[in-house]
Amino acid sequence: VDGTDYSNCYSGWTVDAGFFSYDYTSIMHYRLNSFAIDPTQNVMIPTWDPSVTATGNTELSENDKLKLQRMYNCDGTEYSGCGGHITGISGMFEPTTMMHNDALNPCNWLIAVEDGYAIEITFITFYINCSDKLIIYDGRDDSATVLGEHCND
Repeated sequence: VDGTDYSNCYSGWTVDAGFFSYDYTSIMHYRLNSFAIDPTQNVMIPTWDPSVTATGNTELSENDKLKLQRMYNCDGTEYSGCGGHITGISGMFEPTTMMHNDALNPCNWLIAVEDGYAIEITFITFYINCSDKLIIYDGRDDSATVLGEHCND
């Protein structure tokens, strides 16, 4: 080690990880000994999780898959028109005839903004049977606080 301090090294570029935590097992992560002169020695040490002893992968990690699904607005291998992810400063989605919601196949949308921003939802028309209902959570899934449940009576 030459003692060079790279702790303040910043290119000015940022990476959007889609609100997911850092993924040491991502296919995009270098191995801990990548670029080492002596490949038996690690050149990277995870500072916030010292339990990580290996990184990188030869296939997509679960978080890789979730990030790709968020980036391409899909929740599975085939896009049904029901569910997806919206991020950014504005967005819009419209129901399609393909949307179907039942207990086995819920239609889930994740609408996310950066910290300090709010989400405003406006409906032009609204009809949801009360056996289905629209449930809005303050979080990424149904384990979060329920902000409201809406349907037509």
